[in-house]
Amino acid sequence: MAQRFADLEGLPPPELEALMRAGERVEAESLCDTLWHGYSLAMPAPLFKLLGRFGKTFFDDRARGVVRGWNVRMRQSGESWTPALFRDRQVTYGHYVVIERPEGALAEAYPNAFLIDYGKGGNRTWDPLARVRDWVVGLDDGRLLGRMYLSLGGRQVPTPSYFALARGEPLGTVVEPPVRA
Repeated sequence: MAQRFADLEGLPPPELEALMRAGERVEAESLCDTLWHGYSLAMPAPLFKLLGRFGKTFFDDRARGVVRGWNVRMRQSGESWTPALFRDRQVTYGHYVVIERPEGALAEAYPNAFLIDYGKGGNRTWDPLARVRDWVVGLDDGRLLGRMYLSLGGRQVPTPSYFALARGEPLGTVVEPPVRA
């Protein structure tokens, strides 16, 4: 288990939700140019072994006028955070745009959260990740805590999925979205 996430891993969903509601505001620009280490929380053990650790990037895309990013598949063995490679390139998926001041009922529930909107990230229409919306807040130790929702029929439906992020290494490669956003 990654030491940076040990104190969050054992928390039940109601405690994670309380941390989400009390979280701190984080400016998107302060996250940029970094490959963040992601750790899934409240995930069943068999799924965690397959998908429990991931990378999440933030990039200030001045040409598009947005902060955007993508997920990076990580090798799931050992304690190192090593990107999975295919043909000598990082395996990436789930492109998104960051919305710093979201609106609506969830913005009231998470008043200090920013929104990661996979629907605006340039994913193909048929990609299930295009329905994902992550609400993310800062914790007082520099880590980030997020909760995944699905956008269905104009509503955001909660999932049982929470995750934590810790600052990793500098972003090495900028990846273009699958479809030009």
